[in-house]
Amino acid sequence: MAGGKVIWFYLPIEGRLVAVPRGVVRRVVKATRLAPDGNPYWGFSNALSEREVMEFLRCLREGREPPPELGRRVAYYITFYAENLVLSTYMTVKALCGEEEAGDYLGSMEPVLEELRSMLYRAEREGASRSLLWRMLQLCIRHGMDPF
Repeated sequence: MAGGKVIWFYLPIEGRLVAVPRGVVRRVVKATRLAPDGNPYWGFSNALSEREVMEFLRCLREGREPPPELGRRVAYYITFYAENLVLSTYMTVKALCGEEEAGDYLGSMEPVLEELRSMLYRAEREGASRSLLWRMLQLCIRHGMDPF
């Protein structure tokens, strides 16, 4: 729900609305889009199908390069997942701990998102190699985000 210079989001865990400045939303969800219903996980967001996820995981397991279109879709999904998870966590921290702590969290995660976006843009320009996608996954996991 939009209004003025903030966007209101409903946090089901807290059962309340949280106001997020539009600028924060734009800073966090920059390379992708907001997740439908607030859940970026592939099974809920339809960002990838189960078949695509299984094919990608088989490529990783077998040491094969993913088909080019699948590689690009996976790179986009990993970034989409991370951007939306960071926004969701920002909102939760803001609701539970306040604006200052939420800002600190966001500040700590912005470099991670920038690195993921850089890798996404590289995947879009040059193709998403298995090693690039693996680095994207490792970066997410090091920072507490597991897209799969």
